[in-house]
Order: sequence, then C-alpha cells, then structure tokens
Amino acid sequence: MQKGLIFILLLSIAFYGFAQTISFSGDLKNASYLQVNQTYQFPQSPQGYGHIKEFKPNPKRSPFLFKEERNSTWFLIDIPFDGLFTFEISPSNIRDDYDWMLFLYSPGLEKAILNDTAWPLRSNNARNNKALFSKTGLSAEGKKFHEKPGVGNNYSLPIEPKAGDKLALIIDNIYDGGGGFDLMLNLKAKPGEKLVLLRGNI
Repeated sequence: MQKGLIFILLLSIAFYGFAQTISFSGDLKNASYLQVNQTYQFPQSPQGYGHIKEFKPNPKRSPFLFKEERNSTWFLIDIPFDGLFTFEISPSNIRDDYDWMLFLYSPGLEKAILNDTAWPLRSNNARNNKALFSKTGLSAEGKKFHEKPGVGNNYSLPIEPKAGDKLALIIDNIYDGGGGFDLMLNLKAKPGEKLVLLRGNI
C-alpha cells in the first residue's frame, strides 16, 4: 500500500508543473495536447472557430450540445493511468461565459461531430455564475452529466477514464472579445486503488 501511495505521489509530481501557455486551435484536427495535473494560462479568449465550423447553427440540437460554435478552442488530453478526472476553467473576466463539452476521442470523432451524431461524456452550457467568479468544469460539486443553457450548476460530474484513453475538450466563449482563462486539469487515483510501475528496456 505504501509503495502504491509513493508511486501516486511521484506520478503527481512528474505531471504537475507551473502554469504554461499553449496555442489555441479552433479545429479538432489541429488540437493542442495538454497534460493532466497541469495548469495552463490563456491571456486572451479564443476568437472565432477555426477553419471549419464543426458545430454549425442548429436550434434543434440537444440543449446539452452547442447550438453553434462562436469562439472556440479544442484540446486533447492523454490519460496516463486509471483515476478520477476533474478540471476547472477560471475566466479572468467574470462577465465571460465559457461553455464546454468533453468527448472520448477516437479517429472517427470529427466525422461524427460533422454528422451531428457525436455525444459528449460531459458538457456544461449553464449561464455563468458571477458569485462563483464564472468558473466552470468537472468537480464533486456537479450533480449531472450535462447542463443545459440558462441558470444551472456550473459544474458537471467527474469522470473515471482508463489508462490510454484520450479526451477531446472543446471550450467556447459565447461572448466576442472576452478575457482569457486558466485551465487546471486534475487526475487522481481512486482511494484504495493499487498502481504498479513497470520499468524496462524495449
């Protein structure tokens, strides 16, 4: 048990780092990669939606999905071990309203999105809550998998991805010319779960 806890601590240190800046990509196929247990800083809001408007205007689309992209960016997140995944978006301007959707990535995801057949693992389109400094994400404070537009919980339930999974996160600011945000990604091993570290040469 002690070895497992030591490994978790070392792994957390290995993936933890100072806040850093990554470039935006409004298209899934050019998404920037992010690492878990890191904080990323973005001094400005995304502007526009890239070369392809992957979520074209569709008022009949489920309220748990974007009606359309406005000011969006895509990120890919590799999951190095089984655990509990959470994240938080902290806008620098509390007037900004950042919505998001989180998908399990596969090579066919882009086509499924364009065909309107993709469904997110989690999403949150709730109105920004200035009492919470307009923060949003996945946390234990969430009550549902998805939140529709309007007044609602700004956090959705965490997920439990498996080692080797890849997540695709799209973040969209509904307002033009908004401020930036910090994005904090956390992956923690579940309590009592034993992790094994393998070493060797290939």
